[in-house]
Amino acid sequence: MKLLLHIGPHKTGSSSIQVSLRHSQEYLKEQGVFFHAPEDMVWALPGLYSGKWNQRTPFVAQKFGQGVDINEWSAAHWREFEAAVLDSDARITIISSEQFSTLPPEGIGRMMERLRAMFDEIKVVAYARDPASLYLSGLQEGIKAGRRLRDVPLPDEYHYRLRMQLERYVEHVGLENVIVRSFDRKNLKDGDAVKDFCQVVSDEGCDIDIPSKSTNESIPGAALAWFLAANELSPFLPRTDDHRHVVDLLYASPEMAKFPKMKFGSDAIGEAIRHRAAADSAWINETFLAGQVPLPLGSEARHEATTRQALRSWIMSYLTLEAVNIITEVVTEGTGVSGEQRRKRRPRASTAA
Repeated sequence: MKLLLHIGPHKTGSSSIQVSLRHSQEYLKEQGVFFHAPEDMVWALPGLYSGKWNQRTPFVAQKFGQGVDINEWSAAHWREFEAAVLDSDARITIISSEQFSTLPPEGIGRMMERLRAMFDEIKVVAYARDPASLYLSGLQEGIKAGRRLRDVPLPDEYHYRLRMQLERYVEHVGLENVIVRSFDRKNLKDGDAVKDFCQVVSDEGCDIDIPSKSTNESIPGAALAWFLAANELSPFLPRTDDHRHVVDLLYASPEMAKFPKMKFGSDAIGEAIRHRAAADSAWINETFLAGQVPLPLGSEARHEATTRQALRSWIMSYLTLEAVNIITEVVTEGTGVSGEQRRKRRPRASTAA
């Protein structure tokens, strides 16, 4: 049996690919494909090999809380996965998680040794996104998740990690078994990451075509600017149900949809980010992306967003008076979070007679 190990990385359509595959499991089975889809696939298998540093991130603390042994939890998922593979007559197995791209070298080594004992052939699938576009997407996701201005990385501080992530897997499976697709709409099949991933699977021996379900779409720049200001009132994580409810309200608002999405204040910012990652991007282009849309290399350029004040001014420029009025209407007209998640009224302090 062949394994397709989809490692993401983050912000390259992974969630949409995973949700679409999950909703088409019966169809995939009929086509000879087994997609392993545990309830929390992002951490279910990577967790055991993620190392102490990854296991201590705020996201993990939010997901598992205190006192939960992530290694034991993930080990149970591995046993379930191994049993499912033994019971399957599929020609191709797919496992997917953007957390695979963050595993430390020793974790990857131990995981690959285990996978080699299970599969006759292993191919790693990853998507390469323009460094500037990746920075912007990560910036938006961080603000939406609760990051404060002081925690947001500046363009000059951004590190493009894809080459390092790919090299760690090349060491174990070889260049010929690493498939990298350019995450550019002009390159993706039908401009869609899910359709493109289906083509990868088809090229590997099982012809599939499933409906595409998009997730984690970006929200307007005005909403992100409003969140950046609101984030000063609460910690980065854990995200509360109230926080997620407000995000959902802004996503669903047709009034908010008319406002522009966040873009760089000038082309020079994107060019500088690309230039900083140019050596790694050139290696990825030459090693994996022949015949595809290459990663842009950028040019050395001066840009204004080198301070937090400049970054703040750029983001806050989206928060017009009209946008503030609409955001206020959207977030105050709803009923809030129902049931046990409602905040309880604090008892009044007693006073001496």
